Amino acid sequence: MAFIFRVEGMSMLDQVLCYANGLKSRARSYVKLENPETLSVTMNLALKCEVTHFVKVVRYRQAKGDKI
Repeated sequence: MAFIFRVEGMSMLDQVLCYANGLKSRARSYVKLENPETLSVTMNLALKCEVTHFVKVVRYRQAKGDKI
């Protein structure tokens, strides 16, 4: 991820696509559906997706009585 900021002359679209293509499939699908126009929006969407998924997993495990 850090290298994307070091590439000069890379268009915003290329940055967004490069970052999105490096995500796990669930986050990648979510991000691409939202069609972000900037890298920062793309990163925020990916974070939102991962946090939402994590919270759902934790709640599911708590409901089952599993230790976290």
